[in-house]
Amino acid sequence: MRVLALLATIAAAQDCLLTLQVDGVTRSIDARATIETLRSFARGAVLRGAGCGDDESCILDVLAGAAAAARMACPRADADAAAGVDVPPGFKPRIFDVLTGAPGLEPLFEVPDMPLYMAAAAPGTAARDDSKAALRFWWSPATGGVQVHPLAPLEEVYARQHMAPIGSLWPKHHAAFADFITRRRPRHVLEVGGGPGDLAKQLAGRAVERWTLVDPRATCPELEGLDIVRAFFDDVDEGVFEPVDAVVHSHLFEHLYDPRAFLGRVARLLKPGGRMLFSARGRAPDARRAPSGRAHQVPNMTGALETSTQPSLHWEHTWLVHEAYVRWLLADFGFEVRDTLAFGGAHSVFYDAESSSGAKRPK
Repeated sequence: MRVLALLATIAAAQDCLLTLQVDGVTRSIDARATIETLRSFARGAVLRGAGCGDDESCILDVLAGAAAAARMACPRADADAAAGVDVPPGFKPRIFDVLTGAPGLEPLFEVPDMPLYMAAAAPGTAARDDSKAALRFWWSPATGGVQVHPLAPLEEVYARQHMAPIGSLWPKHHAAFADFITRRRPRHVLEVGGGPGDLAKQLAGRAVERWTLVDPRATCPELEGLDIVRAFFDDVDEGVFEPVDAVVHSHLFEHLYDPRAFLGRVARLLKPGGRMLFSARGRAPDARRAPSGRAHQVPNMTGALETSTQPSLHWEHTWLVHEAYVRWLLADFGFEVRDTLAFGGAHSVFYDAESSSGAKRPK
């Protein structure tokens, strides 16, 4: 059994090294090494001075933490690694951590020739007609988040409306979420996404006086009290919108290309004390209603990985983080979770998040 000792972290202009003593021999490892490389040192070893003994998981955690500390002194190298990836025409680079906005991503792996459109193809089209590109996965040592870079053009990923519910569960979800919204009594709602109008058809001009739906592929019929903006939310000038009582979205979080920019925009569009009411993949812990002080799952990517169910990472779901980080992200933009309601076991959690800012628009 090898004996390891963590000696020092050395950060120089061109180097970012983690220095170990392995059976008395000094070894330097690139601090940007993959987890598998670090695991090769941890496997079958004893680490002195860290209280790990021969616990491989503990040793790996210590080595990964030391490597992350080393990278803090040379984040530019990681940013350059991500920036150095070829970005196809029309694609969007995302070389920053979606939670913190900081550079420093590291490559994991890629899936070559991944079709960009993830839903049922139009009649008469063949597989040879698919637009394809390398789907590349990266992770952020700072937060442990996994994300896709570069990002495919939205116009190709969402070439057609494909939100129509399949089976009986989704209509029940929409009815329950509509009731959750109604009980908050907003007079003016801005919904991001929701093209078929599953919520608007139940509430617009009825329980909610005004409903503004933003979706480039909206197929919702014209209704009294409903305004439809056929565009991507990010492409619409904020001046087009009036301050609203609530911003609504359903199963949108994991689709966002820049969640920080999205939450900032939502906060600016809300009236003081306005709410973001949203449904996300996940489940509240062991109860139909989850007290706001307990752990929640938004989106429940961790649970999806554990159970091999959706949502997975692909061109539509482009980031994966632990649920606690998303709750932190909400708080970072002045949102306080006032209430949650679980639906369908592990299917969804409805959130009522109140904004402490609201309508603070850029001058």
